[in-house]
Amino acid sequence: MIKIFVLSILLFPSILFADVSGYLFLGKYYNHEKADLEGRKINYKAGIYLEIESKWPTLFIKDETLIGNIVNGKSFPKQINYMVGIKQKINISEIILKHECLHPVDGTSGGKKAKSYNLIEGRINF
Repeated sequence: MIKIFVLSILLFPSILFADVSGYLFLGKYYNHEKADLEGRKINYKAGIYLEIESKWPTLFIKDETLIGNIVNGKSFPKQINYMVGIKQKINISEIILKHECLHPVDGTSGGKKAKSYNLIEGRINF
């Protein structure tokens, strides 16, 4: 994902003058049955979300890691989810194009359970 970001800056210098916002996150699931693509229990999720706004459509990137446990400051990742897309506001509506990939980490499937999605979404904001 970082490679895409760096490549975008090199190809489109106007991104250097763009408004960048985002957040880091860490969350713990309680009383749940959350599992990764291979059925392993997930207790935490952590990652980063970035939006790059310029005169072009807004670019957004999300990198999320699903974690089994955190013991003595060490985590045990089970799956990594990547999302990249663009969105454009038109009056009160918004058009969103995104691609999402879900990849098990150190699992028994050897990557065969990985999934990806493409989505075109329209929204009306109020």
